[in-house]
Amino acid sequence: MNNTVLCFAILACFAVPFIDAVSADEENSSGVTCPPFVGKLALEYTRSQEVDAKAKSSIADCYTQGFFRGYTGHSEFGPLKPEHSKLVGKTQVSILNAYDSGIRSGRKHRENFPESRESIFTGFGYKLVKLAGVWTTGFETSCFRPVDKKVATGCIWLTAERAASINVSWTPTPIPEKFRKHIKLGSVKHANVVVAGYISNPGKFGHLNSYEHQIFAISIKPIDPKNTDG
Repeated sequence: MNNTVLCFAILACFAVPFIDAVSADEENSSGVTCPPFVGKLALEYTRSQEVDAKAKSSIADCYTQGFFRGYTGHSEFGPLKPEHSKLVGKTQVSILNAYDSGIRSGRKHRENFPESRESIFTGFGYKLVKLAGVWTTGFETSCFRPVDKKVATGCIWLTAERAASINVSWTPTPIPEKFRKHIKLGSVKHANVVVAGYISNPGKFGHLNSYEHQIFAISIKPIDPKNTDG
C-alpha cells in the first residue's frame, strides 16, 4: 500500500458518518448503534488486539463502522503493514486494520445471509421509507430532495445499486442556486422518482459529510413530475 492509499484509508475510517449512541448490547465496547451480534464481533476483535486500553473503544468503533460499510458494498483496502506505523503510529495502524477487518466481515455476512438486510439496517438505526422527490446527480453529487419536507428540508445523500435505478429517465438540468454548495462541478441531471429504502437518523453523510441524512435505495421508480404520489 502506497502513502496515497494510506491517506485515503485514514480518511475513510474517521469520516464514516455515524451517530454516537448507546449500543443495543451492553457488552458491546463500541459507541456505535448496531445489531447486538455486530457489537459482539467488535468486542471479540478488540480483545484479540494488543493495544493500549485507551485505543480499544476506537478500534471497536472502527470495526463496527467498517462492518456496515462492507455490508453496503464498500471494498476493503487491505491490512496495513508494520512499516506504516512509521507514518501514522502503531495505534493508528491497529485502528485502521480494525476498520478493514470490519469491512471484510460485513461483506461476508451479506454474501452468506442475503435475507438479513432489514435486520442489519434497522440495527444500525435506519428505518424503511417510501418517498417521492427529485434525485439529482453529478460530480461527487447524489442529492435526493423529497417532496415531504417533514423528512428533510435539504438534500439527502442517496446511494443505490445499479439494478435499483436501471429504469430511471434522466433530464439535464441547471444547478439550483440554493444547492450549489452540494453541486459544483460537472454535468448535472435529475429525475422525478419514488424511492423505497432505508433512511438514516440525522448525522453527517455523503461527499465531505455535507448531508444531514442518507438513504440506501432498494427500489427507484420514475414518476410523472406532475404526480408525486408515486
